[in-house]
Amino acid sequence: MSGVNGTLWAAFNGVTEWLDHRKTRQNPGQRLNSLWFGENYRVKARAFGLATVSLSA
Repeated sequence: MSGVNGTLWAAFNGVTEWLDHRKTRQNPGQRLNSLWFGENYRVKARAFGLATVSLSA
């Protein structure tokens, strides 16, 4: 998308794309649990926090 390339928004979306759609898990239930409550949730929350802190700095 024009204007998005190279932004923090693009970086955050890259993280969510990888975790939500590209990274594989052996068990679909385990994957969903991780996305909503586990390690993948924490990674996305940290990425969002880093992007928003960078915006306010």
